[in-house]
Amino acid sequence: MNADDIDIGILSNLEPTRKRCLEMCEDFGFTSISWNDLDQFQADSKKPRLIVAEFTDGGTPIAVSEIAQLVRFTQPDAFLLCITGDTVNKTEADFARKSGVNYLLMASEIIGTAKLEFICLQTLHSRYFPIKATDLIAGTELPFDLYHLLPMRKKFLKAGFEGQELSQEKLTKLSEAGEFYIDRASAIRFKDYIRKTTDRSPGGIATLCRSQFLALQGQSLDLLFQLSAQAENASVGEGQELLKKCGDLCSELLSVLAEHGKPWEIVNNSTVGTFGSVERAPAIAAYTGFFGFLTDLPDTGQLMVSALLAELGLLLLPPGILKKLRNGSEASLTEEEKKIYRTYPLRSVEVCLNRKLSLPEKQRNLIQSTHERLDGSGFPQGLAARKIPAGSLAIGFARLFDQQTLVKMGELRSEPIDVLRKALTVDETNRKHFPVEWMDLLAKAIFP
Repeated sequence: MNADDIDIGILSNLEPTRKRCLEMCEDFGFTSISWNDLDQFQADSKKPRLIVAEFTDGGTPIAVSEIAQLVRFTQPDAFLLCITGDTVNKTEADFARKSGVNYLLMASEIIGTAKLEFICLQTLHSRYFPIKATDLIAGTELPFDLYHLLPMRKKFLKAGFEGQELSQEKLTKLSEAGEFYIDRASAIRFKDYIRKTTDRSPGGIATLCRSQFLALQGQSLDLLFQLSAQAENASVGEGQELLKKCGDLCSELLSVLAEHGKPWEIVNNSTVGTFGSVERAPAIAAYTGFFGFLTDLPDTGQLMVSALLAELGLLLLPPGILKKLRNGSEASLTEEEKKIYRTYPLRSVEVCLNRKLSLPEKQRNLIQSTHERLDGSGFPQGLAARKIPAGSLAIGFARLFDQQTLVKMGELRSEPIDVLRKALTVDETNRKHFPVEWMDLLAKAIFP
């Protein structure tokens, strides 16, 4: 193993933390290394991409900041996640960030929630988004860096530079690779580049849809990442600004999805994350918007934002529950685990309110009702049909569609159009869970 090919470094003398991190690495195939103390760490030349740090006496903000400064001295480029005590105010969190900490995770969260998985996946798996060689236009100037993926080493190699002019010769050479990656932070610039350079042919509309979806995915993951950081006590304005940007991107995406007409062709090839993870939220939002548009649901752009926020509560669930969801379905949970899992819609709203997001009561009700069903079999409250917002049912249907069309390793891919046809015309369970009139309207729009 090369010194720069390690995903996660565990800098801790606490056995529960070390065990938790190693189990997570095994689940996701992350390579890892661990050190018992700072002396071991400083004597080692290996440079993991992400470092988790916690010590018996390191939970205070001052101790965390001292550890951060030592880590940054030798490894300035690593993403640093530090575990701290359960009472950190904004001043202390700001001091830790200035010392080099990228993310503060409270001690109670490391074992009791799935935030560790989310942070590591965001940092290691979702930092780069794929684009196609055909997205680039000869004679234009690149507004972002381009990367090739070296699969064996899981390393990204820069293949094009921001500000570089793409000659036809350069573009032809680059096109031999077929697919490139851009840094997630460049997704908005990629969207703007595509809007300026792409025609309105069917192929051009598909490219435009993909760029809009990647922009929404990048911005919404940033929002979810920021909202998950309870220990950092971030400013109210920060979350509200990200939420507004996501709302604008939802409206932009919806306009081109409506023109394209087959959102699953874009979403399935562009989305990160597996079933049961908050990373699926942008995909669910895209499907919600499209289905809502076809059935004339009101405020469809805001409905998409609600779909993004509805998955937040998953981050607060114990990691063992989400592991079972990733590997199977809700049916694999024990009765006690089901009780805990079925509280997550309420916790999604709780996260938003704790971060003081401006959510009207109507939107709060919508978010916490996306798992309710017409026959009263839903959760968390088992609401009667007349009390369930129509938008909540649309989000629930979009979530089900995403689950059934998700590309899974080692399994035959279900054709999205076949999944829709069955859900809308055959599956009696779905028709008990979702309004027949709404599903008939959707069926007529998709299968005229």
